[in-house]
Amino acid sequence: MAPSVQTLDLRLTLKNVGEYEKFGVSVTGVDDNSTVLTRSNLTAAGNGSNKALILKIPAGALKRADYQVLLTGVTKSGQSETITKYYFSVDK
Repeated sequence: MAPSVQTLDLRLTLKNVGEYEKFGVSVTGVDDNSTVLTRSNLTAAGNGSNKALILKIPAGALKRADYQVLLTGVTKSGQSETITKYYFSVDK
């Protein structure tokens, strides 16, 4: 990323958003499993079925590597479930 970039904004599009009260994310390095960012108690933004989470990652926390975003959801009954994984690469 260019030195002037402050954050990486990831838009995570959600399916079956009505099944979950809150969301959590964990961003880790694929190769070394280092934790870059964790967030919990997140809510989705948007209308109807077009809801998404906007995840802001400080650019300084990222190096040239591959990353995994683990998305979890808390159901209305309080159960935590893994929803999906997203992958992205940083090439700076």
